[in-house]
Amino acid sequence: MIDAARQPWREVRRIARTGSTNADLLALAEQGEASGLVLVALEQSDGRGRLGRSWQSPPGAGLTFSVLLRSRRPVADLGPVPLLTGLAIVRTVDEIGGPLTFLKWPNDVMIADATNGDRKLAGVLAQHSPTDALVVGIGLNTGMTADQRPIPAATSLLLEGVKAKGRDHDVLLAGLLGHLADLLAPLIADEPWPADVLEEYRARCLTIGVNVRVQRTASDHLEGMAVGIDASGALLVQAEDGVMTTVTAGDVLHVR
Repeated sequence: MIDAARQPWREVRRIARTGSTNADLLALAEQGEASGLVLVALEQSDGRGRLGRSWQSPPGAGLTFSVLLRSRRPVADLGPVPLLTGLAIVRTVDEIGGPLTFLKWPNDVMIADATNGDRKLAGVLAQHSPTDALVVGIGLNTGMTADQRPIPAATSLLLEGVKAKGRDHDVLLAGLLGHLADLLAPLIADEPWPADVLEEYRARCLTIGVNVRVQRTASDHLEGMAVGIDASGALLVQAEDGVMTTVTAGDVLHVR
């Protein structure tokens, strides 16, 4: 059920299997679907991550869903969306008593491990359509086993020791939608992004203060120290020669 106090969500639609919940909602948006639809899939076989990477979620391995919002904001003003979506995941995991999570700019939720390497718990993909539709997809690994990991650095709530009650998809979905409604409210109201919320993101961001390699396109990369995140959600990277670059999109590798 949708709690009227938790708008903008007007409907949660559940399906057994799909290629990509993001692709499904983008197609529905082109057909005129209204804002506020949430699409949840038990299994996703052809999801997409950054730089077109394939991502799959077997049945029961994760909570996979996308939300459709409509906004007339230009794409340049949407930089905080994936960041704040990641923050919604962090808040939700905190609430269930899960492991301490952190954010890797711009769209990953991580378990920090300086000894064995950081582990990815969840990912976010935000996509904008020409018809003013913004689709935000979330993949949170819940019951994924070690054998189901797509990469060795992937993890899940199960692998991090969270009991079955904490992995309940209905509870997690309700928490995530509530936090998304709060954090993305300025998007709907066409108001400025709150500075305190972005500061909350910065406080949980692993990327700030480390050397990074940013792959902006297949043939273009940037190396330097990630020194901050500005009010638009962009990453500030300072090269060895002191030149500062503002990065609005890219795949980030933390260089230890």
